[in-house]
Amino acid sequence: MIKIDPIGLEGFSMIQASDLENSFNCVVAVSDKKSDSIPLVELRFEEFTSQNQQVDLTTKYAIANEKKFSYADIKYPAGVITVNIEKDKSQVALIHSLADFISNQYKNEVALYVSKCDSEDFYYHLKSICPQVLDVDLEAYSKATAKGAFYSLRALQQFLNSSKSIDHKHIVVRGLDNVGSEISRLVDRNKANLTVCDSDNEKINNLYASAYFGTCSLEEAHKVPSDVYILCDKPDYLDKSITYDLKALAVIGVSSCQLTSNKAGYNMHTKKVLYIPDYVAGVGGVVMIAKQLEGNKKSLEKELDKVFTRTLSLLNHSSKLRKPPFIVAEQQIQNKAKTKVAEKSQ
Repeated sequence: MIKIDPIGLEGFSMIQASDLENSFNCVVAVSDKKSDSIPLVELRFEEFTSQNQQVDLTTKYAIANEKKFSYADIKYPAGVITVNIEKDKSQVALIHSLADFISNQYKNEVALYVSKCDSEDFYYHLKSICPQVLDVDLEAYSKATAKGAFYSLRALQQFLNSSKSIDHKHIVVRGLDNVGSEISRLVDRNKANLTVCDSDNEKINNLYASAYFGTCSLEEAHKVPSDVYILCDKPDYLDKSITYDLKALAVIGVSSCQLTSNKAGYNMHTKKVLYIPDYVAGVGGVVMIAKQLEGNKKSLEKELDKVFTRTLSLLNHSSKLRKPPFIVAEQQIQNKAKTKVAEKSQ
């Protein structure tokens, strides 16, 4: 029996669903904005340390996805479902509970996409019993996300050096999941000096087959002098302590919710460290999915090119205003929302 409890979050319909018998616990936050399109909702499988942490991160992911959709001009309402994974419990029972919950709660009024899944069998089983889950090529999703982030990197170089080239620049990549590994390969192919770090040595060893790089520890990565520090790891990383000791000239967020607070962002701005947030640089994968949903895959490359244009425009605009890029990006998102409200009222 699945128990459903409402959670308050302005701008979203947010609930917690649980089935203790099958070790199923998920938190859902879907935009409550009126739209002619069905919500496009991210499905995230993670191991949470507590219920409070899951609710807190789901809130942050939902808000980040809404920002991402707005910044990339994706027409669908945004949302996220986080599912707590307990590694010692049956995943089969969890999948069936999740599929039952989605079918009963949303029927065909939602489209779900899995952004990351460590088990192919898990992913294919879920797709086979839950028709709301889109048939997404996870490798293509990772490559699109990495390519968009790489275009942000090139835009950053264009802004700083009047050239898109990263030749001989020192780039540090934190986190070697599929996206981080793909970004690392792109950086290496374009003749930058690459340093990587990850808690899983196997991921580092796997990368040796396709890239040349040095390594550093996760704990000391922010202290490595570099031109750009690219974040593809866990959320809530850029806090007061990390930003205080940061030795990079610029930081690009790719994984969601890297910045813990505006204060940490202003710390970087005070140190003249440029920070490009995840909802600007990390949009490539969800743009691919939106185009797939529209039946318009051919325009993906054109849409990814816009990541370069938007990033460069953001950096130029923030420089002119003498404000941090993340603050200017937030203001641009708010202005878009106000414009849409004004258009609907006419």
